[in-house]
Amino acid sequence: MNDVLPAQKHDYIWVGGEQNDLPDTTRGGFFVDFNTFPPTTFRQHRELDMFVSSTVISDTAGQIQAYTDGCDVANGLTGEIFPNGHDINPGWVNSFQCHSSSGIGSYPGGIQSSLFLPLPDTTGIYYLFHKRVQLVWEPFDIFTDRLFYSVVDMHINGGEGDVVVKNIPVMADTLTAGHMTAVKHANGRDWWILSGRRRKDEVYCFLFTHNGIQDTVFQTIGNGFIPVSEGSAQIVFSADGTQLATCNPQTGIHLLDFDRSTGLLSNYRQYPVEFLSIVPDVMGCAFSPNGRFLYVTTVKEIFQYDLQSEDVPGSRVLLDVWEEFYDPLPTTFLLCQLGPDCKIYVQTGQQARWMHVIHNPNLLGLDCSFQQRGFQLATPNRGSVSFFPNYRLGPIESPGEPCTVVLNS
Repeated sequence: MNDVLPAQKHDYIWVGGEQNDLPDTTRGGFFVDFNTFPPTTFRQHRELDMFVSSTVISDTAGQIQAYTDGCDVANGLTGEIFPNGHDINPGWVNSFQCHSSSGIGSYPGGIQSSLFLPLPDTTGIYYLFHKRVQLVWEPFDIFTDRLFYSVVDMHINGGEGDVVVKNIPVMADTLTAGHMTAVKHANGRDWWILSGRRRKDEVYCFLFTHNGIQDTVFQTIGNGFIPVSEGSAQIVFSADGTQLATCNPQTGIHLLDFDRSTGLLSNYRQYPVEFLSIVPDVMGCAFSPNGRFLYVTTVKEIFQYDLQSEDVPGSRVLLDVWEEFYDPLPTTFLLCQLGPDCKIYVQTGQQARWMHVIHNPNLLGLDCSFQQRGFQLATPNRGSVSFFPNYRLGPIESPGEPCTVVLNS
């Protein structure tokens, strides 16, 4: 029942950066804490390098519980890998990239390839959904072949928790690299988890309840809905769960309506994006909290689109152009996430010490108050950013608010 999770501050701690057994204190892992207003950031010890497969979960009160880099699962309370948290996404890619001197130190599963959800009607039990990638040499290819889940139970091990099961298959299929998201069911308690098939106009929607995955909805929809370029796009639901958007450099903006009762998509729309400078290799996007505006990043530009306009492409407003700032690497415009303070935070490029901020995303045009480098991180981000669904979404008849506007920041 909805009163089991009264606060639902599961997205109040964001993590990023590198493991910090480093002599250079300007590098290492960082936390962003939204329990303070304005949010604070600080350097924090951790064993894991956070990259594109990273994600994190806090409890209902906003205290960090667990996080992953796609290789292993760590205890948010201690910063150490759980006793049974080693080697999720098993296989050669894990062994080479995560645990060899030649690897990158974290899992290359793609943007939005890992996602924590609280088990409905419980506290302290978190399901981690994660995608495994495989590599073949002849012909060379990298692809996602499994969607797994692993479970963290914070009640055991003297209250310090552990991974109680891991690498349980949900789907064995060639799926999109990353490109996974979730939204509350119409009952405001259960979840729909959405992932596309690789290079297909086909979408799986998994129903996640107190009893685990209970149903799978499969449909074919759209015209190039799934990104042509693997791992190049964000996929996001509006805060009320009625709209789904994805943006990618090859085929532009894709919008669909979503039925939270049935798990079905409909009313497919596609809009081209004209780039002012380079053709980007990654695009990000985010809905305003009220669902009216879609923000789109193209590495060097950031735009706002008015979804209530009769001419959505014609409603585009250029909010800003990258100022050619480096700290230490380019602070370009990449991936977006709505914060619990109702601001949208925009990740920069790898190894940059900033996030950009849209302070008033519900307002039209330049009134949305986009600020380059509006939030300074404790350490560079290494390309890591946390992705969260709207944990506070209620049932259809009472959806609630996705965030709280902070007036004194």
